[in-house]
Amino acid sequence: MMAKNSSSDPASLLNRFDNEVRTLTLYEKLACGAFSGIFSRFVIAPLDVVKIQLQLQGKQTISYNQNATKYGVWSTFRKIYFSEGFKGFYKGNISALVLYATYSSTQFYSFSVAEELFRNLHIKNEVRSMISGSIAGITATTITYPFDLLRTRFAAQSLNNKVYIGYTVAIKEILQKEGIRGFYKGMNSACIQTAPYIGLSFAAYDVSSNIINKIRITKKIDERIRKYNITSLLAGAISGVVSKTIVYPLDLLRKKMQVQGPDLHKFADGLVFKQPGGIISVSKHILVSEGLPGFYRGLWPALVKAGPSSASAFFAYGIAQSAIFNFSKKQS
Repeated sequence: MMAKNSSSDPASLLNRFDNEVRTLTLYEKLACGAFSGIFSRFVIAPLDVVKIQLQLQGKQTISYNQNATKYGVWSTFRKIYFSEGFKGFYKGNISALVLYATYSSTQFYSFSVAEELFRNLHIKNEVRSMISGSIAGITATTITYPFDLLRTRFAAQSLNNKVYIGYTVAIKEILQKEGIRGFYKGMNSACIQTAPYIGLSFAAYDVSSNIINKIRITKKIDERIRKYNITSLLAGAISGVVSKTIVYPLDLLRKKMQVQGPDLHKFADGLVFKQPGGIISVSKHILVSEGLPGFYRGLWPALVKAGPSSASAFFAYGIAQSAIFNFSKKQS
């Protein structure tokens, strides 16, 4: 049974074993986080590919590909499906799976460590959750960023006109043409985005789960909500949408910078344009050429993705955790 707890750490919210708190070990936390990331990736991969395709488009009068056509959300779905088939929605999935598994396990573990360090400080739980989440996000981003860049480039290329035919080739080409720094393009914007994004995500999860836990419908329904971890699903979905909406422009900047390089014109049907300089110059370029709406290109699929992504991540973490507890109970 899930007891009422004000902490947003899934281990605190879901960690109930015979009504006593049982802390996960280091390896158990990493395993739960990895399962959470892999599960979440399979759920949201198609929306992620569509979002990346839309983010890389720009409102320009001159394109690398004069025959290219700009697409909306639904037309992008149709274009990918009819030109590349169902597998087109899982482009870059190997690097994405490694990314999500590593990122999620690092994130959840770092969060629990940071929360424990700040537990004795006299600050509100939501504030502690945000600070711990920000630290966890930056830590996970720094460790996994090259996988994120590879994921973006593979998702942006067409299966019928590949920039890279495989991950080994991609790594070699990036090293040869762009050097080690090529794997970290856009990392500044990623860290600036990730700190508030993950911080807000955990804080919103904390607030949402507490509100949901206070809602009483009927005894039978309440028991089912606890049994199937519905609270994690709902709170996770809310936290994902809220945090993604706030930091979305920084996510778009990161994607645009990740594909910059010698093969830029081959990504997203030639609709990707050269963005000189760093975050500030790219931001100015978008503001002048597209206005404020340019920072929110691809927002709808991102929000549709954010809800299930966050919900499935917290939900899967809880499922993995419950499985570990049940196994431990049978062994004892």
